[in-house]
Amino acid sequence: NPPRIRAPSHTITLEDEEVHVSGITVDDSDFLTDSGESGMALGRLRIEVTHGSIWADHSEVYWEEGNPRQSAKSQKSSSSSSSSSSSQNMDTQPSGRFPPAGTVPGAHTSKAFFKQLQCRGGMFGINRALEALVYRPAPNFSGTDTIRITFNDLGHYGAVAGSDGKPGPLEDSVEIDVGVLPVVDPLAL
Repeated sequence: NPPRIRAPSHTITLEDEEVHVSGITVDDSDFLTDSGESGMALGRLRIEVTHGSIWADHSEVYWEEGNPRQSAKSQKSSSSSSSSSSSQNMDTQPSGRFPPAGTVPGAHTSKAFFKQLQCRGGMFGINRALEALVYRPAPNFSGTDTIRITFNDLGHYGAVAGSDGKPGPLEDSVEIDVGVLPVVDPLAL
């Protein structure tokens, strides 16, 4: 069975204001065991934004692109090495999963925001990442932005089989429109 993403069609924020994008979940019955519990299967989540940037909870998944555990300061100092570290594979870098020390829910000012994030994880971790998704518009941007979310089951197809016995990876994608309302900036004298 293919995965299914449930998400709101839109959200609204003010220019230069972050917004928590709630109500996003991923379901895939192929990830459940006979007892109805989430199995050990991993899927891939990719979140992209057109104009702004995003942050997601990262304590229960392995990040492959965009690593929320890096602070904005450490990103700048390691920008030359970010291309090699941003595509770390969970099989070779198990340290990609961690609970961040000193994290306070809702305090995103020291968090690193990215144009795109990609991770692997089980249903619990994927949904936990989505539960905490925060969008930040680009500075002084107003208009409509788009968050695109894609989930790929990486071939965990359960009892359904194709002509060769394995249908291959299945995925679902949704887009969330973000209305960014303009604000009047104070005059500089």
